[in-house]
Amino acid sequence: MALIKCVECGKEYSDKADACPNCGATHVRKNIASETKKKGNKFVIGFVIVAIVIMIAIFNNNNNNEADKITYAELSDFEYVINEDGLTLEKYNGDSETLIIHPNYEIDGKSYNVILLEHTIFNGSDIKALYIPKTIETIYDDTLAYLDAEDDKIQIYYEGSKKRWKKVFKHYDSSVSNGGKSKAEQRGAAAAEKFNKMLGHEYNANDFEYHFNANIEDIK
Repeated sequence: MALIKCVECGKEYSDKADACPNCGATHVRKNIASETKKKGNKFVIGFVIVAIVIMIAIFNNNNNNEADKITYAELSDFEYVINEDGLTLEKYNGDSETLIIHPNYEIDGKSYNVILLEHTIFNGSDIKALYIPKTIETIYDDTLAYLDAEDDKIQIYYEGSKKRWKKVFKHYDSSVSNGGKSKAEQRGAAAAEKFNKMLGHEYNANDFEYHFNANIEDIK
């Protein structure tokens, strides 16, 4: 048993008593200690809650940064041909819904501008947003026709101006575009084009939304 001093009359009495036997004052120190303990518990709980909220915020921010991260497509995603003027991308083998084509790619220490997209490059792809660099000299309507709009419009981001786009965007004519191929190859291409049209493969401007003078940061 310990003795404590009454804060009112100064008399000593047992700490087990609820009040001073001399003046009846309550055991103030005991109450203070109890309140201090309660406040301490509340502080610990509050600290834990704040720490959890901060951790959740950091986690969500990291996830958002990963989701918002935009990168150019690797050359390994394409089948391509090197010619005197630059690089022709023939087939896209990736599975991304957002494709950002770099204006140039390095091959064996030499940089080549991407100047042409083969008209069937996107056949079988799931692309919903496409970034096209202004190094492209020609792009055909049939090239974009291979992109499936489904319910939403395909987003086309072109690095150049609208005026320049009108110069490089052309109607695909197999008889002209296949001029360098053999007669058998030309006949095969013409038959494939006719068959595709029977299946509804045809460029429709209403399936696309264009963004000119675009940067990759504009891609949504």
